[in-house]
Amino acid sequence: MGRVFGYLHQSLRTECFAYLIMAFALSWTVWIPVLLASRTHEQLGDLLVLGTFGPSVAAILLSYRGVRTPGSKLSARLTCFGLTLLLSWAVLVAHATLWDENRLSFGTKLLLLLLSAIPAWIVSTAFSRDGGIRATMRSLFTPRPIAWHLVALSLFPAILLHLRLFMDLWEEKK
Repeated sequence: MGRVFGYLHQSLRTECFAYLIMAFALSWTVWIPVLLASRTHEQLGDLLVLGTFGPSVAAILLSYRGVRTPGSKLSARLTCFGLTLLLSWAVLVAHATLWDENRLSFGTKLLLLLLSAIPAWIVSTAFSRDGGIRATMRSLFTPRPIAWHLVALSLFPAILLHLRLFMDLWEEKK
């Protein structure tokens, strides 16, 4: 496996091409079976979220260098994982509750918790022991102007709320 990643890092063009191929392959490997299965089981459509993590996972896999970073602590990674897991789960539960307007079953909440583990793992790789992964994912914690954080945090919920209001108005006109 180390030889494969060594070859990929030989040129920037090869690395970009490998990233695109891997990101698409990871995403569509999830999306195609879920789309086919959701024809008969509508509830499986929620699993389409898994495919959106293909580009992040591809970046993590391609940035692996096999060089350990001294001073990296497992406790920092576990803390980051736990906090991101709880935040992601709260967002998914709030979204499901707002969108479906039904009480969520225990199984649904458990599924949403498992789905939340993927972004938590991706964000926690910023504290990875591997130097390449750590350098790539450390940009997640680079301070940016607060205005961009506010835009990022409010834009998606605003779009969802707008879409929900539009759907309600559409239903009333019928």
